[in-house]
Amino acid sequence: MNKTSRDKIAGLLYGFAIGDALGIGTEFMTKRVVEMKYPDKLTDYSQIIRDAHRAQWGRGEWSNDTNYFLALIDSMYETKSFDPLDFARRLAEWYKKNHDDITPNMRWVLSQSDFVNNPYHVSKRVWHDMQDTSNPSDALGRSLLAGLWNENLRTNAIDIMRLTHPRPRCEAVSVLLAYTANSLFWKNETPSYETLRHISQEENREVTIYVDMAHYGDLAAFQLDDADTCWYARKALGATLWAIWHSQSLNEALVEIINEGGDADTNAAVAIGMMGLKYGASAIDKKYIDGLCDKERIEKAIDSLTSLLDERFGPLP
Repeated sequence: MNKTSRDKIAGLLYGFAIGDALGIGTEFMTKRVVEMKYPDKLTDYSQIIRDAHRAQWGRGEWSNDTNYFLALIDSMYETKSFDPLDFARRLAEWYKKNHDDITPNMRWVLSQSDFVNNPYHVSKRVWHDMQDTSNPSDALGRSLLAGLWNENLRTNAIDIMRLTHPRPRCEAVSVLLAYTANSLFWKNETPSYETLRHISQEENREVTIYVDMAHYGDLAAFQLDDADTCWYARKALGATLWAIWHSQSLNEALVEIINEGGDADTNAAVAIGMMGLKYGASAIDKKYIDGLCDKERIEKAIDSLTSLLDERFGPLP
């Protein structure tokens, strides 16, 4: 294992947790409210206001997005595989102790008594019973890890998503994110617009417009703060691709995405985790790492994922 590979893995994990923790500061705000609350932009954990929503977390503490992410790394390390069914068991165990910081769709899926034994059937049944046609973004962190597992890329990306989100656009976005993460880590290449557009056309054409917007537009074009659509998986994808194609630095992308508001913690977690794969943890402003709660948990996960990938697929790039 060389230093560059570990730095990228650390960049992924720290970037994801930092995006999540700082993004809590503007989560569910409109951009106008963000500008009122943070007239000089939110750039530090210490600035996060303490309203009814944000008081659920300490400054520098991450949300369920990172908890799910770390649970999948634990599963990968302990099983020495990419096993959605083992991850399903861990999600169910996590849910027994964590009922607050969870979306309604995840709550309904994980609360089913037969979820562990037949998760794919259960998740499909729940979404049907909910009569919900949405394609939310709260499971997208898994897609980045599917990309690092350097085999069965498309299958793993879809299976890990439909475990709780059997939605066509969620699955398509998962494939695109997994491919992007794989290219950044294993090939040291930023995937081209043409390549990702082709994949989106094959997976789900409704996602293609967001790939186009990421390439040709600016971040404001996604209207990340729109109350009715802020949690769209396609928007998180768009913000992520915009970041890797247009941002001059990881820290710049972090601040820009968070200060758009909306589902800021998820958008920033996915985008900055991906930027961490591109630039490594060495590119992250030290204050963001130092200010994180429970850094020891992140360091342990970095070591686990590094040793696992080196053992399974080494020598790493």
